[in-house]
Amino acid sequence: MRQHLGRLTVLATVAAVSLVAAPGAAHADITTAQPATSTAVAVITTDPGANEWAGTPYQDAFATALARAETYPDELSMPYIADGALYSTVTTAATSTVSSLAGNSITVYNATQPPSSAGDGAEAIDPVNDPYEEVKPPNVESDPNSGDDTLLQPVGLARVTPQVVGGTSVYPTKKTVKYSLNALIGPRDEVLTLTDLPDGGQLRTAFVDAETNRVVIKAAAVTQPLREALASRYGADRVALWLVPGFPAASVKATRQSDTSPFYGGAYFSTSVGSCSTAFAWTHQGASYILTAGHCTSLNGSAYNPTVGKMGTVTADNWNNTTGSVKVYGQSYYAGDVSTIKMGTNLFSWGNVYRGGTNSSSSRKVTSKWTTGSSLSDQYCVSGQVTGEMCGFRVIARGVTVRYTDGSTLRNATESYRRGTCTRGGDSGAPIYTIKSDGSVAAKGVLSGGSTNTSGDCYDYFSEIYLAEKALPGIIKLAY
Repeated sequence: MRQHLGRLTVLATVAAVSLVAAPGAAHADITTAQPATSTAVAVITTDPGANEWAGTPYQDAFATALARAETYPDELSMPYIADGALYSTVTTAATSTVSSLAGNSITVYNATQPPSSAGDGAEAIDPVNDPYEEVKPPNVESDPNSGDDTLLQPVGLARVTPQVVGGTSVYPTKKTVKYSLNALIGPRDEVLTLTDLPDGGQLRTAFVDAETNRVVIKAAAVTQPLREALASRYGADRVALWLVPGFPAASVKATRQSDTSPFYGGAYFSTSVGSCSTAFAWTHQGASYILTAGHCTSLNGSAYNPTVGKMGTVTADNWNNTTGSVKVYGQSYYAGDVSTIKMGTNLFSWGNVYRGGTNSSSSRKVTSKWTTGSSLSDQYCVSGQVTGEMCGFRVIARGVTVRYTDGSTLRNATESYRRGTCTRGGDSGAPIYTIKSDGSVAAKGVLSGGSTNTSGDCYDYFSEIYLAEKALPGIIKLAY
């Protein structure tokens, strides 16, 4: 995504101390933690998520607690996990009925949920000498009259029905807070789009820190005018600046290489916007699609492949190529950066993703998908057409807003970190997944963008797969 197609870049600027300087003036940097005052927001220098504890059954119960908050966003706020407990946050505006609901027990079941990290699967399998590589199947025709999101299976392959076993009750601890969910996601989604903040170009990402009931804005540099401007707009206690000196800007990653029908994830394709990577096979009403990043495409535009020419048409997209993430189909929430391409006549997608290097012809089956959002410290792999398959990325923040250098804004994304080789332009849209013990994978997300450096400290941003299924018509097409 070094171009406007695979990776989004967070804008950068320089900040400094001055109480009345214009937005473009130079100011002295603040380099240490600062408490909030009546006229300036706090500055923190340590990871606000360090206390968060992730693990089953809490990660599944968290999804239910979050759904409750999203149903009553003016009465409840963002839940969180800390010190081995799930907290449901309630405002003083909550009715007795909603407050009671927030504390109700949540039953979670042991089903076919993929592992919370790449775990032993990713560590045990050599990405170069993988014994579980797959051979491309012949074209399999879908049933255009089926009316549901299924694909006719080749003879001899049976669908696997998930078996739900057991049940664990999680009892949330209620905590009274000042700001509701709506009062926090408003600033989170707006702050990176503001053009009149002094030294605002140093802002990188924004997310809700539920434990402190405020929005945390990651910044490469912080100045006093910036602190005061944020306090004036949002209140000194509703937002805080997380200073990470020199934090890299992010960009979309666009620009493997000659895939054929049936198409796999992790392959090269191009549009009028540029070149990117495909993510996962997708199906809707019996027809064949493929999922990718929304900023790689234009709605109703064509997608091309060097082998077949026109591979399909973009039919759904939650990304505006100027402004960024948009809400579609009447949804009340953002779902990152995704789009679907409907395959052309006699062309199909298949439930595999490429593995190995940039010119690899081997692949992995996609046999399951994540049905909840990421937990902190989840590990995963990504397989882009420019850099190939790379593992060891670790989730460090959820529900993140990211400003790219081209001025577009990614919303409700997940942020990750890896030390080593970074994803690059052209990797946008790539599949993000965890590797299971049998060598197959569980679909987890779609790469949007990340830091512009090619190695060292790498930061990536991706759209969650469970949100993609909520945002766009259709579902992931699995390989059975």
